[in-house]
Parts: sequence; C-alpha cells; structure tokens
Amino acid sequence: MNLELTEEQRSIRNVCREFAEQQVAPNAARHDRDGSFPYEIVRGMAQLGLFALPFPQSVGGAGGDFLSYCVALEEIARADASCAITLEAAVSLGIPTISEFGTPEQR
Repeated sequence: MNLELTEEQRSIRNVCREFAEQQVAPNAARHDRDGSFPYEIVRGMAQLGLFALPFPQSVGGAGGDFLSYCVALEEIARADASCAITLEAAVSLGIPTISEFGTPEQR
C-alpha cells in the first residue's frame, strides 16, 4: 500500500496552503471578533475550484479525488476551521444532492 500523495495531490496541498497562509489566516481573527462571514475567502476558494474538486467533470466538477478534497480541507482548516467547515458543508452536504439528483440545468 502506497500512502504517498500523488504529484497532483501535493500540488493541491501547496496551492491551498499558500491560499490559507496569505488569505485565510490574516483575516481569521477579524471575522471571529466581528462575527462577520468571510465572503471574500469563500469567493477565493471558489476561484481555486475547491467547491468543484471531488465532482466529475461531466457535471461541471474538477474531476478530483476524495483525498485531494480532504487535503484541501486540512490546509484551509490549519488557518481557520470555520472557513474549512463552510467549504465542507457545501461540498459534502449541498452539492452532492444536486450532482446526483439534480436536473441537467441544475448541474
């Protein structure tokens, strides 16, 4: 059994780590203090394609694997767990239902 990350998974980890260090971490305390929602961070995660990561390309996803998604979550959570749970809720709770059962227009 090989437990090493693939080159693609390492690349995803590095991109997410850089994003977390540069965008998420510097704003985490402010969002906690103000009770504000990090819309700019969510937009950044969307621009990176993180919301599409584990879904097939046939429905508009990135075609990534589940481990890549977990690696992305881990890196975001290192900087701010609330941002990671926002990503997790959308990807694990919201999008799968649409991906699996939605109409072609919804997908």
